[in-house]
Amino acid sequence: MVDQPLDGGRMPESHHVSDASRPWKIAGLFVILSALGIGAILFLRESPQNGNAQTITLPDDKKDEKPPSPLFRNWDKPTLAIAFTGQMYGYLQPCGCSYPQYGGLSRRFNFLKSLRDKGWPLVATDLGDLAPRGGPQALLKYETAMSALGLMKYSGVGVGKNEFYLPLEEALVVPLNNKLAPRILAANLKEDDLVLPWKIVKEDNVTIGLTGVIGPGIIEEGKTKFPKVKFNPNAGKQVLSDLGSHKPDIVMMLYQGSEDEAKECADICAKLRKTNPQIPKVDAILCLEKEEEPSGIAKKQGDTLILGIGHKGRYVGVLGAFRNKDNGPFELKYQLVSIGPEWDTPKGKEKDNPVMVLMEEYAKKVKERNYLTKYPRSKHPVQLGFENAKYIGSEACGNCHAHAYKIWEDKGNPNPKALAHSRAFKSLEEAKYPSLRQFDGECVSCHVVGFQHNTGYADPANNERINLKLLNVGCESCHGPGSDHANNPNDPKIKALINPFKAKPGEGAAAKQLRFNQMDHFCQKCHDIDNDVNWGKVPFNVQWQKIAHPTPKQVQVGGGK
Repeated sequence: MVDQPLDGGRMPESHHVSDASRPWKIAGLFVILSALGIGAILFLRESPQNGNAQTITLPDDKKDEKPPSPLFRNWDKPTLAIAFTGQMYGYLQPCGCSYPQYGGLSRRFNFLKSLRDKGWPLVATDLGDLAPRGGPQALLKYETAMSALGLMKYSGVGVGKNEFYLPLEEALVVPLNNKLAPRILAANLKEDDLVLPWKIVKEDNVTIGLTGVIGPGIIEEGKTKFPKVKFNPNAGKQVLSDLGSHKPDIVMMLYQGSEDEAKECADICAKLRKTNPQIPKVDAILCLEKEEEPSGIAKKQGDTLILGIGHKGRYVGVLGAFRNKDNGPFELKYQLVSIGPEWDTPKGKEKDNPVMVLMEEYAKKVKERNYLTKYPRSKHPVQLGFENAKYIGSEACGNCHAHAYKIWEDKGNPNPKALAHSRAFKSLEEAKYPSLRQFDGECVSCHVVGFQHNTGYADPANNERINLKLLNVGCESCHGPGSDHANNPNDPKIKALINPFKAKPGEGAAAKQLRFNQMDHFCQKCHDIDNDVNWGKVPFNVQWQKIAHPTPKQVQVGGGK
């Protein structure tokens, strides 16, 4: 693959930018941005199974065959395939706490490699929003994601609002300091030495013009949230003219804006083309998707295909460009591919996947940089009522609540390896590919007691002895810090705070259901859709009985604690 850089500008080996050296501008219509297409006839095909067709990994001895049904049904080998992603929001990999989970950069590597192994000419690009919105590890996640895209031979990546929060000046230098990372495309962002307005990529005698643009909605929001950011108000026409001069076969725009804004952009570009035939036609615009799950159906605005890819890296979109036998205009077909367990790296082959090796390096950096102690801390609701309340560990609770402690221990489970709250931390210690998850706050938060609350696990003020008491999901994970209750076990105010879901005498059916709904919502702070994909398949009132622990001498009223 040959990437032609913008008008001869040489990329420096490294570049450090201070706040003073990088003013930003804000501007208006860049919507007119991006692209050309050599008279492409866009053929929009609805993907099988609403686009969410499950994929099948071809064994090595079948790699020369075209991909099996239901993927790429009715496709021959395309003249060019364009893979696109976006809105990953920091989800580098599935957490692995339940099955099946979707997404993950190492799986994406395997999928893209499978297309290249079949001899498909492939160009890959990303809309942006690689980083999470915040957190101590946000910049490291962005750097890691950019390295992974480089390993997957991405030709360019847009810049999204989440990158603005890093802050943006930190994000923009990543491709300059990291030889693996693809260049950032942002035509109307005035950072001439750090971003490219457009890029021409040649793959197997087909050229594709890529450009990135930030939509008016984000620009307007940036006036208050990102006042240093500046945009070039006159970039549109020039970028379209520059792209047109290279006569690319296909043009794709990475548009950081809504679907409605993308459609308006397509209309503006079409009007410009009517007034100036040298302005190229925009073949496809990849825009922000409002819903986490994409529909799998591309939309058309005039001659432009409008595409969305969903959130969290669960899907890859593939545009296939097919040239007619008489070398006429291209026909485009679209397929949405879910990135599920079928794209896992086979056991024993982990070191053959460079992205899996990269994830291990990421885990080591998280440990070395001690991010656990850098997460912000707040007062637990119990500490708002009793400011000196501290976490003391489940064993201390068991001194008085032996029956509840026995249920929590779960020693009678016929499957000794079954995951239970009392063994939650061990599952992190035993995790592989990547390992070291016991040092990652994004994992630890749901496997220990009181993380991100004062005196909870990994509080910088704690010593190792205290942290050891707070391993696993314990009594205080639900009830809050228990020191004041241990010192004053009969204090009614403390009892009320640590038992917010306790059933009340004479509770009616409606009140009971409301309480159970509140408990269910509380549990989903960790048992959410990303981490526990099976939550909700069993009714909560049934699920709850596995850990229900009323005092034995009392009658259990509606499953309360």
